Amino acid sequence: MTQVAPTRAEAKVPVFARADAGEVRRTLRKERDATVISVLSFNILANVNLWSTSGKDFFSKLDQAALPWEARLPRLLAILLKSEADVIMLQEVEKCAFEQDLVPKLSGYFGLHEERIKKSKTEPPLEIPACAVFFKKDRFELAWRAYPYRTVLCGLRLLDEDSEMNGKILAVANCHLEGHPLKIKERHSQLKSVLSNMDRNDFHFSLLGGDLNDGANSKLCKETFPACSYFSAYQFQEEACDVTCAVRVTPESDRDASRVDHIFFGKEQFNLLAVQSVMDPEWNRTALLNGGLPCALWPSDHFSISAVVELAKPSMSKSELEKETAEELLARSPLTDSELAAWKAYHEQFGGDKAMRRKGKPDALELAALQEEAKRRRDQRAALMDPLSDAKRSFIEAYERKLKTNK
Repeated sequence: MTQVAPTRAEAKVPVFARADAGEVRRTLRKERDATVISVLSFNILANVNLWSTSGKDFFSKLDQAALPWEARLPRLLAILLKSEADVIMLQEVEKCAFEQDLVPKLSGYFGLHEERIKKSKTEPPLEIPACAVFFKKDRFELAWRAYPYRTVLCGLRLLDEDSEMNGKILAVANCHLEGHPLKIKERHSQLKSVLSNMDRNDFHFSLLGGDLNDGANSKLCKETFPACSYFSAYQFQEEACDVTCAVRVTPESDRDASRVDHIFFGKEQFNLLAVQSVMDPEWNRTALLNGGLPCALWPSDHFSISAVVELAKPSMSKSELEKETAEELLARSPLTDSELAAWKAYHEQFGGDKAMRRKGKPDALELAALQEEAKRRRDQRAALMDPLSDAKRSFIEAYERKLKTNK
């Protein structure tokens, strides 16, 4: 494999097959001076979901010998171990499977599992399959963890004494968002909660993936993630893309609509080096999708996805930002000279967003003056902020907060 130059998120990168995942990871780590990390996401299909009311209708038509957990587990483990992924994100993991099957077999990994319990006034509590994250113990140590709804969220401190990235924290969010096709608002709300939880913790790099239950062309993937400064590992890799969920899918189905499993990386924080093809080259795609999954060839109703990245540009962590002075923050301003001058003029006139202050209750004339100034302030604020990018607006808001804090 030839050496790969650093890439932007928008560039095409090499595509590898599952069988070559471990070799690709090892080769890239050996070739590059920077820190290389491989990430895998996989909905492994919980055993209990095979026999649920909705599951029986679909899975009863498949090869019954391929369905039992005992038949699927060895093949699932083979996929995970052969990948040699540094970070593994799994969805639909039952507690018993996590504790009895995955943790003992993935001995080089440390595992985290989200415990979800469905409570009812009339029935006993019911355990629900949830997300799990595994990371290599020789590459990371756990810095922090959290469990927002339908998510395992953790901070992984990098262990690499030969790298300038040693000690930097990678935030990993593994999500299995609401599955009902019409509950779009719920998925957006769940994602917002995950990102909010992440921002409460220290990290320098961030990635978010899993079974998001939204297609590649959905608003969530095409607008929300880019607006939050994330890029998809598969966005510009058409050769690697295909359906990732095979439930009620045919070879003619909209590929992007059924591509519901994703890995997103923080913009500018990573260089994308390679992505795994969803379909293995030796498979007969038409026969596989017509036959339905799981089958003797594949142990889940979802396909695994994977990407290899290098850590490129760490962002400042929450604690580092808190220690930073207003002058230090201003020194790394993304604003142009003219934009900065416009903000200074606004700030000098209005003192940020502070309203006019007078003692006592204003009379009618004073109230009218206050209202007029508030309108003028809003209009000038809009004229200042509206033309700016999200990053520049965020910088101004952060700088204004810093000025207030330092007073």
